[in-house]
Amino acid sequence: MTVPGDGRSRRDAFHDYAGAALDRRLVDEVVGTRRERPRLGASTVVLVLMATAVHLVLLALVVTGVGLLAAGSTWVLRVLGVVALLAAVAMVAAPGVRVPRGSGLLGESPALAGLVEEVAGCVGGPTPHRVELSPEFTAFVTSTRTGRRVLTIGAPLWVALGPQARVALLGHELGHFAHRDVLSGRYVGAAMVEVRAWLDVLAGNGDPDDAAQRAMAAVTWPVRAVLTGYLRLMTLLDGPSRRRQEVFADLASVRVAGTAGAVDLLETVLAEDGVVVACNRTAVTAGRPPLRPAIEAVAAGLDDARRAGLRRAGASRRSRIDDSHPATVERLRLVEGVERREPAVVLDAAREREVEAQLAPHVDDALRWLAASFLSR
Repeated sequence: MTVPGDGRSRRDAFHDYAGAALDRRLVDEVVGTRRERPRLGASTVVLVLMATAVHLVLLALVVTGVGLLAAGSTWVLRVLGVVALLAAVAMVAAPGVRVPRGSGLLGESPALAGLVEEVAGCVGGPTPHRVELSPEFTAFVTSTRTGRRVLTIGAPLWVALGPQARVALLGHELGHFAHRDVLSGRYVGAAMVEVRAWLDVLAGNGDPDDAAQRAMAAVTWPVRAVLTGYLRLMTLLDGPSRRRQEVFADLASVRVAGTAGAVDLLETVLAEDGVVVACNRTAVTAGRPPLRPAIEAVAAGLDDARRAGLRRAGASRRSRIDDSHPATVERLRLVEGVERREPAVVLDAAREREVEAQLAPHVDDALRWLAASFLSR
């Protein structure tokens, strides 16, 4: 069934409606309570319990497999032990986050390292072990299986941001470390990967002409249906949980960079499409000029009228219930709705020049990768 005149399914329309309602309710709640640090929401509690159940099944498979191999009195029991261990291995075979050794940009730029340390102290969290630049627009934090914290900054976004917006970006991302969002995300994410691994194993190679595969698909269908529903429910719960994390990370950016810096960051995020178009157009221009001037031109054109237009355009974008971020216009309503703050960390002109000089070669390298990606499409 589709929504008349829209083309969307009723389920998609409901997810869009529910997502927008969640965004409004979450922002209203945080602005009204004036909390600056997250509490466990109901969706997060249920999600963690569901993830725990998956991890317990994995543990049970390992214990059962080892027990049957060690104490099984017949070959049948020992074979079942091997099967249990193989099932456990299949659940954890997906590769984790891998990053190069060393501190990345922190070792190359003492000025950035000092700024990151100051911002981390302000939000009350640990510093990352490594900072990297990416040709993508976005920024994000991750944690490896060995516990190494990694901050990745999109080079186009970094170039487009003003000084305090850069501080706000660091405050937002390091706020995730301070609130332990990455640890909870890795715990839940690992469980979701394990469920997907079960589904892949039970689905086989999916060849409809293979009689054995058809028989296996028929036998395992009830189990796959349950697992698919379980994974879908986890995905639906994960969206609201991550939304809450993003909202409180935005509050961390306000505390560090001030209200104006946080607003500047989010309004620049709304300009992502313009930055990408400018980069694409420049990359395919004869002579292959560098992308940095094109990005800086877009940023320079963000006057009051342009920012207002971006907000209007952003308000028309749909936010699904399973999205990991609230709509950017709702995040703007949040940072402008809480108590106005002056910056706790100021990136003055002299310090900004120092950071820029030390990062420039690495930023330009990332932008060259971005230009090459446009040419290869």
